[in-house]
Amino acid sequence: MPMRIEAIEEVIFENVWEKNMKVRRQFMCSNNLTIVVTNIKSRELKSATAVIKLLGLKNMNVLSRKVLAYAFSGNFRTLFVHFAVDVNDPYASMLD
Repeated sequence: MPMRIEAIEEVIFENVWEKNMKVRRQFMCSNNLTIVVTNIKSRELKSATAVIKLLGLKNMNVLSRKVLAYAFSGNFRTLFVHFAVDVNDPYASMLD
């Protein structure tokens, strides 16, 4: 049985959307500010607006416009909210 050798492609922002959900979540968590919310009811979060409201951000808030993506864990009990690269500590303090 011949061994199958695949080239490992480097994951960068331009190709991360072509990868599976686990690779995307790992990439986003390691390169972007990420907030993890546990024990949620995912059925109530059907839109990006619902996620922004869960975090307590208003639509006109600067930080609400910086939400890059959000994803659920496999059991839909954990929410990962990923922010844009330029979001740093001063913006993160708005969540307190």
